[in-house]
Amino acid sequence: MLALDGHAIDMVESGVAALGALERVKFDLVIIDYNMPGMNGDQLASRIKALIPTQTILMFTAQPQVLTSPGNAVSVDLVLSKPCDIQQFRAAVEKLLKTGGESLGNPLD
Repeated sequence: MLALDGHAIDMVESGVAALGALERVKFDLVIIDYNMPGMNGDQLASRIKALIPTQTILMFTAQPQVLTSPGNAVSVDLVLSKPCDIQQFRAAVEKLLKTGGESLGNPLD
């Protein structure tokens, strides 16, 4: 869907592969899932933000309650719960690309 909307995309299979890609290429937006092989989405997001603090990150999750548990800081710019409406996803992508994640407030809203 992102390619059909005119966006260039690069897909990887794991958090480790994502970190490798981020060492080679600058991305306008990184889209991750909470459940991934090797490391979960919040672990990957924390590592990305440590390397590139300004990187904009969108996370999908079917378990938003995990991200709101006490002591769990979320290192992403926006969280979308699954299942997600395609129009909601498109709007989130456009909003993040336009703002670069700045002044979005709570990523879980």
